[in-house]
Amino acid sequence: QITEIEAGSFNAVDGSFVEDQDTTVIEGDAITQLNDEFLVKLAKVPAGNVVAKLSLGEDADEQIKLSSADSRFSIVDGVAFVTFTAADWGDAILVTVEARDDARLEDPKGAVISISLDETQTTDGDYIFPNLRSSTGVFEVNVLDNDTAGAYVRQSGGSTQLGVDDLTTAGDETVTDTYTLR
Repeated sequence: QITEIEAGSFNAVDGSFVEDQDTTVIEGDAITQLNDEFLVKLAKVPAGNVVAKLSLGEDADEQIKLSSADSRFSIVDGVAFVTFTAADWGDAILVTVEARDDARLEDPKGAVISISLDETQTTDGDYIFPNLRSSTGVFEVNVLDNDTAGAYVRQSGGSTQLGVDDLTTAGDETVTDTYTLR
């Protein structure tokens, strides 16, 4: 299961993330780049270890790179893997997506990430991935160039929703929202 979340949206109080259904990254240096994040977790309990392979589509490895602080995430020969056990199958792995910076002027691009079962490392021979309970295992990352003119608006939670106060009631029903402009 893949959940596209708002970068940096972890709420330490309740341990939740804000889902935004969008993964967009912008090239740049350590100060100007814009990274994004997504979560990977299994949809059901495995009988053994399940290893998922995160494959980058054609030319995607030139556009983006993946990383995670989670010990269950690894990169071997340029390919990313996430490992789940029966004990931690429901604990999502947070993966960071970063655009690879270059000096070329480029139009916006899409980089495809597909997640599939690595049958050579998986010990649960009956585990089906993707399955009826999971997503398709394929999603696109929007990659924007920092060398090309333009503006980018990132809405909190994936959309902007405002609510006006009903002056005929005692309570304040005002709903505010935020966005980032780059």
